[in-house]
Amino acid sequence: MNSAFLVGGITYHKAYFPSVSLPASFIVWLSSPEARFLKSKFLWSNWDVDELKSQAKEIESSGIFRVGLGGWPFDSVGTAGDFLART
Repeated sequence: MNSAFLVGGITYHKAYFPSVSLPASFIVWLSSPEARFLKSKFLWSNWDVDELKSQAKEIESSGIFRVGLGGWPFDSVGTAGDFLART
């Protein structure tokens, strides 16, 4: 049996995909109170949970792992208004 498959002209090998237990276990952990500091954050299931927990205060208090769409009016540092004021 061949362990490779073709999708959109790209060959993928099954060995590159983790088992389903990794994302399943990660989701179960994310739903626990212990992972509350990761609410509204963008994560990958193959990240080290112990490392995430060790940086919990930094992750919770900063915008790290947060995905957003910025637009006008700009309200953060390094905006178009700042650029125009310097030119």
